[in-house]
Amino acid sequence: MDDPQLTEPELADLEAAVQIALRDRDNAGLNVIGYGEMSIVLGYPFDAPRYACKPSFPYTRQELDAYVQMIDDYVAALRARGLSVAPTQLMEIERGDRFIAYQVQPLFPSETIGDNVLRAAEPDPEHPLLVSLASMMNLVTDRVSFDSQMTNWSWDGETPTLVDVGTPFFWHEDGELVIDLKPLVRAIPAPLRRFVLNDVAPLLARYQVPRNVAIDIVAQLMRIELDEWIEPTITALNAELDQPIDEAEGRASLADDHKSLPRLKRLQKIERTWSTWIRRRSYDYFIQPTSY
Repeated sequence: MDDPQLTEPELADLEAAVQIALRDRDNAGLNVIGYGEMSIVLGYPFDAPRYACKPSFPYTRQELDAYVQMIDDYVAALRARGLSVAPTQLMEIERGDRFIAYQVQPLFPSETIGDNVLRAAEPDPEHPLLVSLASMMNLVTDRVSFDSQMTNWSWDGETPTLVDVGTPFFWHEDGELVIDLKPLVRAIPAPLRRFVLNDVAPLLARYQVPRNVAIDIVAQLMRIELDEWIEPTITALNAELDQPIDEAEGRASLADDHKSLPRLKRLQKIERTWSTWIRRRSYDYFIQPTSY
């Protein structure tokens, strides 16, 4: 992997603050720069951040080794297809009887992140960032894809650079996901994990189709209230797609997210209560704020 040069003492300091936040259910002591559905991105050092750090789910030793190899392979596959990927360092640290992998990247200036680039510009289907992302729809295959929402890209004026590689959209030749989803579903009550596992793989399989990736880009623009960019983005994407998409499909996708994310949070809270109050164990997953 690449080497952004976070030191081991800095990693220990970051992890100590993360454990306090998880224990106290309070992120005030962290420098939160972004959220995913079940993830968090932290700026470090907290007072003057140079790095964007994303802690993984808790893994066993064997699971962690497989995860690190998978990220290596995924980044290599993306770069082989011509995508620019942010320099990424994976650093591991023990947490109780599990291991955490921190995805460490240089912190790109906020004004270069895709959504902020669009906010600072006049809506235009010929904006070079839109044109570049639209051209990447042709890189999506049944083996490799990516989460292409605007907040996952840094733009230097010429090349979009992908900054989110922590949850690879990556499949084996037989169509099975490369990523092991069991560490993810430990965040919810045990009786429901098998059912969620059965649902997640088909959900991610949508991203094997360029058209579905494009619909998700539009849905995520709606989520972050960049409505003035919806039509220009659809125009740019349709120039590269065999079958055009429309605004209604983006809104339907967003509506599905609005149903599933609150359910996920409720299940996480149930499991957190069970883990901390009944089993007397830590709950090592962040639960995202309602505003996500």
